[in-house]
Amino acid sequence: MCVRMAYQPTMTAAHALALASGCFLSGAMFCISAVMVPALLDTDAESSSLVAHWARLYHYGSMMMPSMSAAITIVYVYAAAQYHQSRRKQRVRCVAAGALTMAIVPFTFYAMAPTNNALFAMGNAAPDADETARSLVIKWAVLHAVRSCMPLAGVMVASVGLPEAQQPGGSSEK
Repeated sequence: MCVRMAYQPTMTAAHALALASGCFLSGAMFCISAVMVPALLDTDAESSSLVAHWARLYHYGSMMMPSMSAAITIVYVYAAAQYHQSRRKQRVRCVAAGALTMAIVPFTFYAMAPTNNALFAMGNAAPDADETARSLVIKWAVLHAVRSCMPLAGVMVASVGLPEAQQPGGSSEK
């Protein structure tokens, strides 16, 4: 007598959506540091103008990035819930990926807040503060580039073990 095991796909649709969304978020965030900030530094000679443009960039990013991070984390958790108990490692990886994706929020509060606060305080800076403003914006761009790697790290964690699909008659990941 032959017993057939049910086939479990390598990943669920929710998992695929979380991976694609995490890549998108990381790329969108990284473009701010790699493209937008250098453009600001090239075009804004006065500190007041540079800081004002940085503040607008920060405003729009703070409206979009944390909410996208939260939504992607929810999709990772949903994907984890869809995996059968025999795919425990993949469930744990999805939850860890969600945590890494959401880590942009505490990183902002703890690692970036001093730089953010210094830049906001320069809103009415004297014209001779140009070099200080530039160095703070550059420091912010570096910190933001680090922060933008967090969703990508989540994608990498959630991608580990994906080729190990449970095949009919084969064993599954434990």
